[in-house]
Amino acid sequence: MFFEEFSPDSFHDAGDHVFCFGHIGVRAVATGQSIDNRFPHVCRIEKGQMVAFTEFTDTVAIAVGTGALRVVGEERRAA
Repeated sequence: MFFEEFSPDSFHDAGDHVFCFGHIGVRAVATGQSIDNRFPHVCRIEKGQMVAFTEFTDTVAIAVGTGALRVVGEERRAA
């Protein structure tokens, strides 16, 4: 995959955690399909330093976009 865009939309302070919501635009090498993947990122902060980072991603969007998973009823895309 080629990353085309990283766009954080909002940040939310929750004490010792910071939540970031946004989207990542990627292009699948195998299919050429663009994938807009929405995400939340969660950072844990201790003493002013980020000590943990968790990323959640839409794995189905990635699997469909790369051709690893086909959606029932959807026509096959030419590679």
